[in-house]
Amino acid sequence: MPGNVTFPGIFRIIIVTNTYKTMGILKISAKCSDLCWTEYTDKNGNVTNSDSYVPEGIGITEDGDCGDYVRIDIDMQTGQILNWKPVSDAKVIKAQKEA
Repeated sequence: MPGNVTFPGIFRIIIVTNTYKTMGILKISAKCSDLCWTEYTDKNGNVTNSDSYVPEGIGITEDGDCGDYVRIDIDMQTGQILNWKPVSDAKVIKAQKEA
């Protein structure tokens, strides 16, 4: 319970409760129906893109989606995509070409 406790002439204790609450997870599943457009700019400024299926193998699909769905889970506390793993430039470009 928050509040102040004072002991005259000695010290004062301030009691603070942790009112921080863990935020939830936002799950996004978007069906693209062969209309997924992606653009990737690598560290050198080179730009590649795709305009067809969802690129697979770069962390935005689940197994068996067949290039039709973008699926990501976002931790609303941190703003981070859950279970995201770094992907190389080469892997992104390859996935875009194969989409």
